[in-house]
Amino acid sequence: MSNIRVGIVGVIRRGEKILLGQRRKLDAGFGKWVFPGGGIEGEESLQEALSRECEEEVGLQVEIGRIITATRSAHSGKNNVALIYWAIPRDPLAEPRETEEIGSPQFFTLAEAEALDVMPVTQQIFDLLRTDISLWVPAVSTLQP
Repeated sequence: MSNIRVGIVGVIRRGEKILLGQRRKLDAGFGKWVFPGGGIEGEESLQEALSRECEEEVGLQVEIGRIITATRSAHSGKNNVALIYWAIPRDPLAEPRETEEIGSPQFFTLAEAEALDVMPVTQQIFDLLRTDISLWVPAVSTLQP
């Protein structure tokens, strides 16, 4: 029986744009555009884990919104379950920054993001956002954890 790793992913939204960066880990996903995220450590809550990952990977402190979806995918030879949440920057003027894990982080419209080279799970999230407009509601300013 294989181990399943639970991860957390943040779709950081600013207005009608979402944040993506290029994966720097030297694996099959290297260079692909991804949302920030990672594993849950110790006794962290889901919100604590996502807040930490967003700050570590793109340098933004975020407010966590509602869950968008959960996905399962084989990644780096592991079985992963990822919980995907909306997030917004606490400081609306803060800019993301490059880190060892994520390069060139920037905000894209969904149409711009769909033209990027992304990992399959990222494309699944795009497909969901494109087909279910209700996921974009409520407005960012009213997101609640």
